[in-house]
Amino acid sequence: MVVHESSMFVLHVECIIPDTCPYTALGEAILSSIEKHGRIPSEILFDNETAYKAFQPTATALGINIYLREHLYALDSAKQSLRSHMGGLKQKQE
Repeated sequence: MVVHESSMFVLHVECIIPDTCPYTALGEAILSSIEKHGRIPSEILFDNETAYKAFQPTATALGINIYLREHLYALDSAKQSLRSHMGGLKQKQE
């Protein structure tokens, strides 16, 4: 999931199959979001060190500053909203 931190706007969501490397999928999601919106961000925040390290070469090539943060509040909020929504759908189906 790609979320704009200050506006909390969800830019990209993608479901992946269980065998897919989540770090590769995240990198592809970020690149898809850049391509879709036609903008290269000045910075990207990560809350996972492995994802951060995996994206470093791409960020360097694109001139994007990346930072590792303990908590990404916009992402956490978006995940919670998605979980609530999906839980709500499940309850309605039963």
